[in-house]
Parts: sequence; C-alpha cells; structure tokens
Amino acid sequence: MTLLSHYFTLFLLVFVLTCSAQDFIQITSPTNGQTVSSKSQLTISYNVIGVPIVSPPPANATYPSGMTAEFQWLQKGTTNNPLSLNASNSLVTKPYVAGIQNKAYTSVWNIPNCHFFSRYTPSNYNFQMVFTPTYNIPSDQNQQSIVVPLTIQVNNATFPKC
Repeated sequence: MTLLSHYFTLFLLVFVLTCSAQDFIQITSPTNGQTVSSKSQLTISYNVIGVPIVSPPPANATYPSGMTAEFQWLQKGTTNNPLSLNASNSLVTKPYVAGIQNKAYTSVWNIPNCHFFSRYTPSNYNFQMVFTPTYNIPSDQNQQSIVVPLTIQVNNATFPKC
C-alpha cells in the first residue's frame, strides 16, 4: 500500500468514529441464552467502553448518564405486551477518566422464586433481561436497549415453601 492509501484509510477511520453512533455499553453477564435458576442471584456485569484518543474527539462521544435493567417475560407465540419487573434503575455508567480505557461494573439481582415461575412457567413464557442506557439529552445517536434472552430453570424441590 502506498503512503497515500494509508492516509486515506486513517481519514476514513476518523470519519467513521466521528460521524456514526457509538455503543458505549457492553453486557458481559448474563450471556445470551444463559440458564439461571429460580430464587438465585444473577450477576450483571458490563463494561463502559473507552473511546480511542483521536483528535478531534468523536462528536457523538456522549456516554449514557445511567442504565436501567428490566426482567421481561412474554407469552410464547405473541410479540406484543411483555410483562416486566424492574431489576435496577440505577446502574452506573460513568466512564474511565477521560474515557481512555474500558471500565467494568458488576451488580447483583435476585431472580424470582418458584411461586413466580409457577404462575409464569418457562414452558409458556420467554424470559429476557433488557438493559436500557439513559441519557440526559435524547439523541438519535443514543445507544439502543440491549436484550439478553435467558433460560429459566425452576427449582420446585421444596414447593410450596420455595
């Protein structure tokens, strides 16, 4: 490659960083399709992604002010009206100082017990965690919700005293 093509590639990279939306949140746990047990704790782990140092900085480098997490379930065979529980409405999304590297966060949420899953059985419902970044100033550049499907394993061994 010639020197000119290297400069052109670098220009395109900087252009893409400054003109396209950037996802700043990456969920590391739970993972897609992860099996979780009723009445257990679900570890929520996520990274706030750092922005590479470029000059000028990306115009859309707007980190979310926080993030919410919802536990949703939807009857199988339907596409509308999911039911949900608020797992957390105050997940921290503060980036590393100057955003020069990723910053990891962890939280814990208690999964409902077997009484809940006897009403909303995993054979009849699909379950998922929905993580929604929140912003002080809404924009079309904001990161969309992150959906993580879960597989529920119900422990009925001690029902009805679970």
